[in-house]
Amino acid sequence: MDLQRELRLALESGEVAVGLRETVKAVRAGKAKLLIVSSNHPGEVESLLQEASGIPVYRFKGSNMDLGALCGRRHPISILAVKKPGRSEILSLAKGE
Repeated sequence: MDLQRELRLALESGEVAVGLRETVKAVRAGKAKLLIVSSNHPGEVESLLQEASGIPVYRFKGSNMDLGALCGRRHPISILAVKKPGRSEILSLAKGE
């Protein structure tokens, strides 16, 4: 799977919460279907991951700057939540594909 392509498709056609604050809202509202976490995320993210038990987590091997670039942003992104995949196949990451 081409992560960049699928992530861009999800951002364009689906619903994605980008950043810690928005991801926390999505998790607490029960809307997050997949969490994507950068390799160098801050400590607050680990506590959120514990709270989000039952939600699949994809651990992105790149840094938060790399994840931000994949999302087409010029700033670091440590975590994001896919709420609706849109036309993308990004939820297959949850199955380890």
